[in-house]
Amino acid sequence: DYIKDLRARASNAFMELPAQEGVSGAVVVMVKPGRQARVWLATGAPMEPEMQAAIEKALAEAPPPEVVGGPVVFGLLFSAWGGGTPPAGLPMPTPEAWNALSGDAGDWVMDDRFYEEAWGLR
Repeated sequence: DYIKDLRARASNAFMELPAQEGVSGAVVVMVKPGRQARVWLATGAPMEPEMQAAIEKALAEAPPPEVVGGPVVFGLLFSAWGGGTPPAGLPMPTPEAWNALSGDAGDWVMDDRFYEEAWGLR
């Protein structure tokens, strides 16, 4: 139900915005115990910051499920306005904000510490 809600909210958010050049990407979601969730967009081509913020805000308003032993992290792929360049890292692209955590060589160690640090990024 949570994923269906996210998909509906994403569709509505994209339809409410003025069309721009096509974009493809992933909605990256992290859900933690206590019904806490954060949402990021990972796109192949940059979106206008105001548009990206509006979509992330609409998605963040979806009530998350309870998870046990989390965090749970997943992505939902999307194409809008005809699609565009897909983001790097498919099938699981990462949000640009997470790049600060990857280190110089881009080595990803996605453990509990990594997700705790990513949680604090906006």
